[in-house]
Amino acid sequence: MITLENHMDVESKLNAELKAQSGYEDWMFFSIKSIEGAPDKFTVGYLLPTSHGVSTNKDLAECLEIYNPVLQRVLS
Repeated sequence: MITLENHMDVESKLNAELKAQSGYEDWMFFSIKSIEGAPDKFTVGYLLPTSHGVSTNKDLAECLEIYNPVLQRVLS
């Protein structure tokens, strides 16, 4: 569970796990932000190449194959 007290630690753990994944590229990262109007609730975002003009050969499905296992491991 992500809380006010641990959200930075969770973000760091997500990014550390992400870097250890096969297929990781240095533009990939997770960010945790509080939801406006609900400071005790959070969203986990991740960078996709299509939304930021990143130069990569990966498509959306390939990116999600790298991100999703990390999310499941760290947040479960």
